[in-house]
Amino acid sequence: MHFFSRLLQAAPLLLCLSAFAVLPVDGSQAHGRESVQLDVRSFKPHFFHAQVYRSGGRYHPRKASWIAFHPSIGDAYIVEEVEEAAEFYIKEGQLITSTGYYVHLDFSNGYAVFQRSTEKQDQGIYYEHTGDYLLIRGPGFTYGKGEGVWCVGDDGSVFVESRGATPFQCRPIDLRPNPGTKPLPPPSSRPSPPPHSTKTSTTTGPTPNPSSDPDVDLRRRDEEPNFEEEDES
Repeated sequence: MHFFSRLLQAAPLLLCLSAFAVLPVDGSQAHGRESVQLDVRSFKPHFFHAQVYRSGGRYHPRKASWIAFHPSIGDAYIVEEVEEAAEFYIKEGQLITSTGYYVHLDFSNGYAVFQRSTEKQDQGIYYEHTGDYLLIRGPGFTYGKGEGVWCVGDDGSVFVESRGATPFQCRPIDLRPNPGTKPLPPPSSRPSPPPHSTKTSTTTGPTPNPSSDPDVDLRRRDEEPNFEEEDES
């Protein structure tokens, strides 16, 4: 009898504890890992780095250059260490990073900042790996005969020209997919572009905000770096 009396006295407390246990958890207070935009685990065997070369050059720097992304604003820039470089793969024409981001370019000004985004590339613009080249093509791409022209600004930021040159100095470059970490020689002869539409892109997007940390071999400066001639054997 004494036991049941104690149980009845404790009943209100037990009821309160039960109600508290089923209260929803505020997800905003949770501290999980950094969110990944896409599940990219199955594509790991197909990842590649984007190695950078001066466009059309017979000579190339001894030091390799690669594409990386600014961790906060997502703009691309040139680095010299492959450990800092971004990894990519291509799926259904979309260029996707190993961290689960799309590369989404806004060509409303006739050129675009090469940057990562949570948005898919649209307006019929697509990427492909042809021969030794990473190419970008799309409707209205007239500046590069149907292909986007990669270039690097004085601060090492990477751009793509589609319908005209940038209003600032931007040196043409080529990108070669490199699945490894050792530098590859410059790309071989460039493939012929397919017929392209004259339709003008109407995409809109952010104003270019170039990041820094440039590759010294691709910057404007008073003295040229030490180059070596490409081995044509």
